[in-house]
Amino acid sequence: MDYPVEILPNNNYKIIDCDISEHFLIRYAPDANIWNEDLEMIFDKSICDPSSHMHDLSTSLLGVFIVDNIFLELTPNGRAIYNHYCLADSMVEIPLFNEHFVFNQNRGYWFLKISDVFDLKAIYKVSEDNFTATCKVCHTPMKWNFWHFSIRWYLESKNCFWNELPINEQKKNWSDRLSHETRSIIKMFALTNIPEVVSLDDVYYKINP
Repeated sequence: MDYPVEILPNNNYKIIDCDISEHFLIRYAPDANIWNEDLEMIFDKSICDPSSHMHDLSTSLLGVFIVDNIFLELTPNGRAIYNHYCLADSMVEIPLFNEHFVFNQNRGYWFLKISDVFDLKAIYKVSEDNFTATCKVCHTPMKWNFWHFSIRWYLESKNCFWNELPINEQKKNWSDRLSHETRSIIKMFALTNIPEVVSLDDVYYKINP
């Protein structure tokens, strides 16, 4: 099986910084059972483990990155080589099937319209005081996927993103509360039906369109 080279970074790509509010993100779920019939929304577990991922939630921009790409799963060796942030115009070796990745069709997936969550506020409490975290969607290319985007939360009281804090600060009690609050927000807007893809003009991601 060949790796889809169109999702890899290359020397003609640049960071996407245009308005993508009408576009959709896609994220994998550990298995295909993602819908909670009783609550009529996806399961918590289908979003992520809140204690380890909500400060920097990995997604991909739907478009060039298609639904079938969600089944690409890096092997341990592949993660060691490719699961790292990189420059948009990086040149990487094409991953090899079985050595660097497998095709895991047991995965589930869900979608999120960027405009539904961008700039939404999550309220969390420290002692008796309420603080605010603001949702942002950032283009964060990785060696395995140029179309990788991170859902991150800007902490106004600390004047930085949550994921930029030291690990010991991220693990304080307030962080647990914020993890559950932000996951609840994402769950509220998560979609399971494949949306209509909004195309992105290549002028916005290619150096020489």
